Amino acid sequence: MLSGSALVALRMEGVPVSLGRRPATLGLIESSAPSALPWALGAAGLLLVFAGITTAGVGLRRIVAEERYVLLRSDGALFVDGEERRVVKWRNVESVVHEDGQLVFQCHDGSALTVEGEWGGVALPELARRVAQVRRRALFGLTR
Repeated sequence: MLSGSALVALRMEGVPVSLGRRPATLGLIESSAPSALPWALGAAGLLLVFAGITTAGVGLRRIVAEERYVLLRSDGALFVDGEERRVVKWRNVESVVHEDGQLVFQCHDGSALTVEGEWGGVALPELARRVAQVRRRALFGLTR
């Protein structure tokens, strides 16, 4: 908006503004020197464009550097949190539930594996439902 305003302000001051083509006057009409306002608007507009690009780059870099995801495979669930990787095999899991803000894998031997936090922006109750669904399909051989 600022850059467009700068072009309009220049045009209103009599400066022949042409984008991609030669002005019709070819410099035959004399005009006074433009004020500093259009140039300030143009510079501010360009500064905001570069600030937006920089902000997007920094944000994307932060998101990409944060490696935290769950991968539901046919043989089990793989939890990746930075350098830590945990695999839970479906054949060892009796049930998957959501309890007290944790995802709980209850194993056949009576032990329980708990996983905390939100994974991939999915709330834990929904994640527990999805994991249980994939587990059932995998045990029946319905996954590819």
